Amino acid sequence: MLREETCYVNCVYTGCPVLVEDVVMPVDLILLDIVDFDVILGTDWLHYNRANIDCYKKTIIFHRLGLLEVTFVGECSGVRHCVISAMRAKMLLTKGYKGYLAHVVLNDNVPNSVENVRVVRHFPDVFPLPGLTLDRDVEFTIDLLPGKNPISLTPYRMAPTELRELKIQLQELVDKVYSKSKAEHVRHLTLVLKKLREHQLYTKFSKCQFWLDQVAFLGHVITAQGILVDPQKLKYCFTHASVLELPDDNGNFKIYTDVSLNGLGCVLMQHGRVIDYGLRQLKLHEMNYPTHDLELTTIIFALKIWRHYLYGEECKIFTDHKSLQCIFTWRDFNLRQRRWIELLSDYDCTIEHHPGRANVVANALSRKSQGRINALDASRILLLADLRSTGVKLGVANQEEALLASFQVRPILIDRVLEA
Repeated sequence: MLREETCYVNCVYTGCPVLVEDVVMPVDLILLDIVDFDVILGTDWLHYNRANIDCYKKTIIFHRLGLLEVTFVGECSGVRHCVISAMRAKMLLTKGYKGYLAHVVLNDNVPNSVENVRVVRHFPDVFPLPGLTLDRDVEFTIDLLPGKNPISLTPYRMAPTELRELKIQLQELVDKVYSKSKAEHVRHLTLVLKKLREHQLYTKFSKCQFWLDQVAFLGHVITAQGILVDPQKLKYCFTHASVLELPDDNGNFKIYTDVSLNGLGCVLMQHGRVIDYGLRQLKLHEMNYPTHDLELTTIIFALKIWRHYLYGEECKIFTDHKSLQCIFTWRDFNLRQRRWIELLSDYDCTIEHHPGRANVVANALSRKSQGRINALDASRILLLADLRSTGVKLGVANQEEALLASFQVRPILIDRVLEA
């Protein structure tokens, strides 16, 4: 719309809410054909709300009749800095002037008190002062024994079917509680703080963050545009090659197991690709197990460590013990075997026979050498004695020439594993 041009309107929107410092102030708006501004709050609205404008401090104070006083603080441009060129700075330093190098970190986005946070400033009782103990009806403490460490539990990993169900439930919760706009976020935050005040629950302000435009959580960054992969995690994936393959949702897993007197080993594969390895030493009481129980121990070990992959999926277990193929038809079980059979019944798996010679990878894992350095030295002495007994000699036909040679012996186990 040009200057001094007449504009005719036939529509007025009355009672439109305008949020000023968490306070809703209604205004009547008329529709104009302009693109430079979204909303213009004119002098009529400022006069109605008894606004006092301070241009120097860039503040507007609304002295509303019979209502709470509201103060709006505008953005400050800050103090102008004196900037000089690098040549002038070098010249001043050569003349003997002192120079200082300062590293400045701005923490303007991090509020240091409850009064500086929107909405939160109206609930100071939810954030008590640090160092003060709260009055409670019942004092509850947990006495710890001296020298005891916190309990360490392995993080629980979920099966693909459980993970899919969890994603569905989380998406339903996100659709219910996620704030679609700032006004809706104000209502949600007010509701949470009121619930804390109602039930006399308290929180520590230094451990809380409000009005963030993005949140990093479990390797992902959650923003208003959606959920993205954390750039730091993505950079690590691009710069570090993966040795093992990642499984897909098509199932068809295969497990190869083997056990020896030293330990047990197993390999998880899918579509001919290695997904993961597993091995451990035998425990003292397991060394007294019969052969079929040892083989079954390896199968149970594999199902437990790879439950998040195998639960609800079809899998085949290969072992070099033929009797385990008919384990579900056995009549007499001891207590240990009954527990194992109950665990096997939770999985959609079959046990098949696989010759020990063909099971190279799992065989190598279960027979991992536990020798010491002195044993290696003893074997080297025997090897040298065998070489001398064969009459191997190194020499040259021409005595005026010299010969520099090396003899290397290496195991072929790694080659057999790669070929398998």
